[in-house]
Amino acid sequence: MSPLIEFNLPASAEFVSLIRQVAAAASVRADFTVDGIDDAKLACDEAATMVIQNALQGSHFRWVWNVQPKILHVHTSAPTAIAALPNFAEQEGFTWTVINTVAHDLNIELIDGEIHIDFYVRDAIS
Repeated sequence: MSPLIEFNLPASAEFVSLIRQVAAAASVRADFTVDGIDDAKLACDEAATMVIQNALQGSHFRWVWNVQPKILHVHTSAPTAIAALPNFAEQEGFTWTVINTVAHDLNIELIDGEIHIDFYVRDAIS
């Protein structure tokens, strides 16, 4: 079985619940505890919010979960019109605080007209 889960969705708030469900399923597959599953869902929820707020209207975002024992590597990206990354700590407030708390090695960058968010979620007891 491949450790990758990958798909594209419209970059719209109505699909965030689906992203949370996939994050939960990926976490179960990684043998996370209940707290770890909640952390993964929360991190993906907040990453989705950040991408949606900066994505081109009507665009799609790509999601990739690399599932390993007790760890998820998560990547999402979407086309954007922004020329420079905003100060997420100021712009996103609570969202930024949450994702910084539950995600590890958080990296956000602009590459060829797309915003990319990359991070790890480790099981809560790892």
